[in-house]
Amino acid sequence: MESDKVHPMVEDTSLDPSRIATDKHSISHNVEMVAKPAKVENNAWSRIGLVSLLTLVLGFILVLVPLVLLGLMWKESMVAMSGGEPRELWFQVVHANWTSRLVTVCTAVIRTMIAMQATVATAMIGSVVLERIGVPLSHAPFYSIARAAYISPNSLLFTTGLRPKNFSAILVLLLIVLEVLLTFASQFLSTILISDFRTGVYTDTTGTSDVHILRNIYLTGVPPDWTSIPPASSWTFAERSESFTIGSDYHDTGHVYRAMLPFEDETQRTDLRSFNGPAPVMDQRMVCVSPTLSGLSLNSSFSTTDIRLSGQMTVDIDDYPMLRSPDQVSSIDFTCALPYLTVNSTESNTTTWESTLCTPALNLNWNVQLEDPLVEPTFNDSTAQTLTILYTHNPRASSMLLILDILDKDAIASSILDTDSDSGDNTNTTTLRTDGPWSIIGANGSEVLRVSACYTNLISKTFNLSMKRSWAGTEPKLTWDRNAQIYDTASSAHQLGASRAPDNLVNRGLLALSPPSSWEEYTIDYGPVDPNYEGFNTHWWFAKYLLAYLSNPQPDTTPAADPGVLLSSSNTGQLSPNADFAHVSLFQNTLRETGSPALATQALLARGAEMLYYNHLFKLYATEPAETAFAGTALVPARWVGFAVGVGIVGVHFVVLGVVVLLFLRWTRESVLGQYWQAVAHVVEGDTAAVIERVSANNATDGEVKGWRKDREGAGGVGLGLGEQSILRRRGEGSVAIVSGAPR
Repeated sequence: MESDKVHPMVEDTSLDPSRIATDKHSISHNVEMVAKPAKVENNAWSRIGLVSLLTLVLGFILVLVPLVLLGLMWKESMVAMSGGEPRELWFQVVHANWTSRLVTVCTAVIRTMIAMQATVATAMIGSVVLERIGVPLSHAPFYSIARAAYISPNSLLFTTGLRPKNFSAILVLLLIVLEVLLTFASQFLSTILISDFRTGVYTDTTGTSDVHILRNIYLTGVPPDWTSIPPASSWTFAERSESFTIGSDYHDTGHVYRAMLPFEDETQRTDLRSFNGPAPVMDQRMVCVSPTLSGLSLNSSFSTTDIRLSGQMTVDIDDYPMLRSPDQVSSIDFTCALPYLTVNSTESNTTTWESTLCTPALNLNWNVQLEDPLVEPTFNDSTAQTLTILYTHNPRASSMLLILDILDKDAIASSILDTDSDSGDNTNTTTLRTDGPWSIIGANGSEVLRVSACYTNLISKTFNLSMKRSWAGTEPKLTWDRNAQIYDTASSAHQLGASRAPDNLVNRGLLALSPPSSWEEYTIDYGPVDPNYEGFNTHWWFAKYLLAYLSNPQPDTTPAADPGVLLSSSNTGQLSPNADFAHVSLFQNTLRETGSPALATQALLARGAEMLYYNHLFKLYATEPAETAFAGTALVPARWVGFAVGVGIVGVHFVVLGVVVLLFLRWTRESVLGQYWQAVAHVVEGDTAAVIERVSANNATDGEVKGWRKDREGAGGVGLGLGEQSILRRRGEGSVAIVSGAPR
């Protein structure tokens, strides 16, 4: 066949022993001439080689730098996720959508360096095996070549020459297995790190927003009757408040400073993280006390459809440290309408869910003021009288509200029926006892209702202030409770802090308002408008419209009732207005849950103030710049688990690499990494020469070589000895070769 022919120009010397011997002598002579300066091999670091040394040192740096960058990315992301302020570079990476790309690039560099260092470790392990542990002669060429070829460590797993014969062999096997696993695991570094990523919310960089300010509001028209419509939302706000206080005969919510957010869009309000600029503030503190009542009577001009409680209320200022007035004792006459009562009810229900919020006519003789108002009453009498007429409020006094809560409607109805209703006779009533902020009223020996006098400053003033949060804002919606047939207002009451021990701002979704000492008064340029009237209009706008719609009943009724609104769950309409059932539910649920008229009334008026403000916000044309920061969302690291696993893989890799380098330096003397001719020369000596000749003659494969056993080929034959232990040693004449023998 053509393949069996020898080319005429090529001399076949493969089977000529004399020619082989001559060539061997020539090669040996040339190698001696080239390899004379072999003393450098005694230096451990020169045996590692420049390429391997650079791979170890620069590889360490090129792994450490990306890992540090990723660590900083993780750290800044955690700061951002917790509401802190990360570094500017973090924002640049996030805004450029480079978070996942950074992980991809960094892990690619880390994987490459780990793979390159693993090949150096493989070469060193091959050296340790040849010089310290030993392998069968049939595997010696592989380990010798491995020192120069920089192969992957998993190649060592496919050889059967290494056995756990002693501690050294076990240690090397363990190092091989670990490095293979680490190299494999490093290929998934990107996936491991990306597992920490979540769509996180953070506080974005600060910018500037134009916000509407509460001025010139007399041009915006009359707002609707807030009591007759449900709130469109549970608007979020900023708050700084004091603790709720319970006295022997009063409830005091403490100062509750609340700043409304000058943003029409709900997303802007809930995403707002920090604000520094002008905003309206109200102190929604509510103090409810047990009043001294006298001359009480229940009057029914129209049977049980229109009942009034009349009398005189007196408050001794000395009994309440949070109230102040030029006069020690302040008193006022009142006539307050009660909700519609069903006569001959088949059900007796002492918890009737029927109340009245009544505002007795305030005049210049009434001047009780809560301490520390946002706006001091500095108007002169003539101006105050004019403004009182115009705005339905006395600027010298805090707003005073009477809360009447029915305890037993059947008892009230019975007492009314005992009188001549056509003649309009009154049923005399008396104060039976006090119960905290309540005065309990009795009729015909029964406790029929309770009364509390509540004070609040319905004042708004614009300040330059700051507010911030590191959590999400919430604006809960009202839901209908089908079983109770009432609105479920728990989430709204929770947001408003309508509790004796309100939850923290984080869980309520509110912003933290800066302390009042840091506020700067916002100066308004009123232009040609009289600053007294415009200032009053601005400061007392909420007071005017919160109270203006607590309307009077028909004027021809006797006696005429003071302004007020019914908070009844069963009233279906009569001369006095009934608030929308959403307001009734909020008030009644809070009153029943907390037992505090102060908290229930505060929640009701706070929601009403928000309704007025946001109904007019879009009409306000005056704007001012404010520094704002809103929440941003991005796919960023949100935990440390994946990063810790990645660092663990890299850390264990460096430990294994360090141990391998140490073993190479201590247990080897003759191996030089990356030297191909030396690796081959170490094999082509002594016992292996005959094997090489036979392989060359027979074109044998590795599998065939492994199957050879000791045999004799007659006189002068060579014993192959393929089952013998082989190890790299320096011979007596100075040459280094793989020879048979026991490990050191």
